[in-house]
Amino acid sequence: TATAMVDRLVDAGLVERFGDKTNRRLVLVGLTRKGSSFFEKMHERAIDCVRPLTQNMSARDCQRLALLLEHLTLAIPIGNDARGGAASVPASRRRPRAPHRTTAVAVK
Repeated sequence: TATAMVDRLVDAGLVERFGDKTNRRLVLVGLTRKGSSFFEKMHERAIDCVRPLTQNMSARDCQRLALLLEHLTLAIPIGNDARGGAASVPASRRRPRAPHRTTAVAVK
């Protein structure tokens, strides 16, 4: 479950939970300094993995690839719809664009 995953991340010191001041039913999760450092290291490793794959691509092609990958990421289904198939993510629940997504692909 999501709660179990967050519990493990909290136990590892990578995230911390915060209560929402306006809605007590919500629990917010944020990166700790250790979590932020870990994310940066993983981001650098991802760039190192992608760099050889994109080294012969033009900057324009890298930007296109980054945009396509972002679209795919945002379209990853969550849960199941009434027909038993994967439901697409409603626009209201999609993650905001993050600069780190395009950076990993556009780096030459």
